[in-house]
Formats: sequence, C-alpha cells, structure tokens
Amino acid sequence: MPADKAKASSPQKGKKGGALSHQKQKKNKAAGSKKGTGPGFLSLSFCMALVAAGAYFLYQNPEGLEPWTGMRHPNKPYKTFMDFYPYYQEEHTDKTCRLLHIIGTSIVLTIMAASPSTFVSMALAFVVAYACCGLFAFMPNGAAEAAVMVTVFFSTHYFLKRSIKLALVVMLVGYAFAWVGHFFFEQNKPATFIYPSFSLMSDFFMTFRVITQVEPLDPRA
Repeated sequence: MPADKAKASSPQKGKKGGALSHQKQKKNKAAGSKKGTGPGFLSLSFCMALVAAGAYFLYQNPEGLEPWTGMRHPNKPYKTFMDFYPYYQEEHTDKTCRLLHIIGTSIVLTIMAASPSTFVSMALAFVVAYACCGLFAFMPNGAAEAAVMVTVFFSTHYFLKRSIKLALVVMLVGYAFAWVGHFFFEQNKPATFIYPSFSLMSDFFMTFRVITQVEPLDPRA
C-alpha cells in the first residue's frame, strides 16, 4: 500500500511542479516586458546628447537655419526668440488667458518632472523645430515647423517609452488651456499658428517670469 500511494502521488507532484514552473515563466516574462517598457540608459543618454548638440547649435546660431528660399515671409519678421517675446507679450495681455497658460504649462512641467523620457522628447523636438524656424521662414504660417516638432516629439517619445500616451496627454493639456484662453478670453489667434517653437518657449518663459514676479500676471492692472 505505501508503494502504491507513492506511485499515485508522484504524478500529482509532477503536475504541481509543472504548474509552478509555468507560473514562474509567466512571472519572468511579465517582469521582462515591464523592464522593456522603460527607456534604456543608452537610449536616454543618446537623446540627451542630441538635445545638448542642438542647444549648442542654437547658442551659436540664434537665428537657426537660413530660409529655404532666401526670403522671409512678411508674417515672420522675428528671427530670434528674444525678438519674438515682446510680440508674444502683446498677444497675451488678458489676465485669465495668461493664468490658463500658466496652469497648463505647470501641469506639463509636472508631467515632465515625473517622466525624464517625456522631458527629453520635448526638449529634442523644441531644438529641432527652433532650428527649422528660420528654414521655413518663407512660409506664411508655422504648419511645416509644427509638423517637424510634433513628429520629433512623438517619434522620440515612442523610441524611449514604446508608447505615445503620455505625449498625447502633454499636448492635449498644454494646448487646451492655452487655446481656451485665446479664443474665449484674449479673443485672438494663438501665436503658435505662426511661430510654434518660439510660442512654446514663450509659454515656459512667461510662466517662470510670472512665478518669480519678474512680470505681472495682469499687465493691464
């Protein structure tokens, strides 16, 4: 009888052992997939190096690339960000509009602080678009520049995180607050329609200046 019991129990033990090993394999696969979703150190470092190279290029060439046709369109008289910012201020004089910009920008900054991949993706998209601002200066609008910026942002974000969900959230939040401010309170068109990269940088610059009290929240007061 003991021998029979041992024989009967051995298949059960084998089944249990097989089930346990199968569960371990599943856990290992799940752990591997989770690790694969995060950005690799080399990938993140590579993109950061591109950002640094782009920033250095812009520092040496604040006007970016020369217009493709050699001529600037009358809609785009500003060659550098510092030339553009006074115009940006003129287009953002309503207190509520400015507050909405700051709220949206602050949410975006919070997301980027929690996600280095999102920050690096946006930084790379910005430096590339800024360099292309002069290249597309012959065009009457910022459509081509915006296309470059969005393409670089999403492709870099996907390269680093294998997902664009957070990138979509950043764009939705950032532009939703700003455009509500323009269309319902300031009642003008967003500057991003002409100067996407300059306008994006201005949102962060204005937010910093208002928070640090360098310029007022309400310029009309």
